[in-house]
Amino acid sequence: MEDTLDATITLNPLVLPGFISQPIMTESLSALLPRTHPLASKQTLRFCDIDGETFLIYTNIGFWRSIVERELPHATFLWQEDRSMFEILLSTSDALAFSTEAATPYTSHQTENVARVAVPLSDASARATFYLVYRTDGQGKGSELIERVLPRLSR
Repeated sequence: MEDTLDATITLNPLVLPGFISQPIMTESLSALLPRTHPLASKQTLRFCDIDGETFLIYTNIGFWRSIVERELPHATFLWQEDRSMFEILLSTSDALAFSTEAATPYTSHQTENVARVAVPLSDASARATFYLVYRTDGQGKGSELIERVLPRLSR
């Protein structure tokens, strides 16, 4: 709005004159469960199915943190700041975790003691659409560079 950015990526479209909001990606959250977990054979889960469980969570999950804390009020969260420690604990723990298709997937994460399965969450709050928001030239057209790059981002 202050003319300091030409483009940004947001979780919500900006509906204002002089801007175009183009969806570029949808990210969906999945629960990572040990294969021996009673819910591991489900095709999908809802947050209410896993509320009360213990979760191993990498601290730097951005906006997902407020969502999982809101949707899982009875869960126990074991926050890990160190990525390598998170990976070690994930391979040796039976705590649940989360993954998305945008993150390095752990869907086939396997050790001799623990095998995990990713079960998608079907709640609407477990999906996020990212928008590329960019300025127009005042006549509804974006910058030439963004218009050329946009088809590649939307794949």
